[in-house]
Amino acid sequence: MTAKTSTKNAKRNRAAAPAADTCELCGTVLPEATSTRLDHLWSAHRRYTGALALRIGTPLLFVASVGALALAGAPQWAFLLALALCGGVLLAGMLGARTERARAGLRPAPPFGELLQGGGFRFLLIPALLLLLVLLSSRH
Repeated sequence: MTAKTSTKNAKRNRAAAPAADTCELCGTVLPEATSTRLDHLWSAHRRYTGALALRIGTPLLFVASVGALALAGAPQWAFLLALALCGGVLLAGMLGARTERARAGLRPAPPFGELLQGGGFRFLLIPALLLLLVLLSSRH
């Protein structure tokens, strides 16, 4: 094997190797393990992780509160109050995440194209389908 061939192989192997993931907030190189990534987020970016937990946990909180209110036979205004409170929790999580992203020197929110590539399209599609379902069911 010549030196030229071995250099070509080395370049090809480097190109084929997966790029190391880095933390978007601080640029730290992260290993492949998901648990290590979560550990890094929790240890290095507690406020951001807390804000994400609020955003992710709000739907579960809403379902639990609606279930508890339904079991208790609460009036309808209590359900609206639960919706408003959960909306406040979600808003607090969104504002916290945006603040921490801005503090790290990033855009407060990811670009729209990046959001869609990351699976955000379902958040546009699901409400439209739910609205269609409500409209179709109200005709009967």
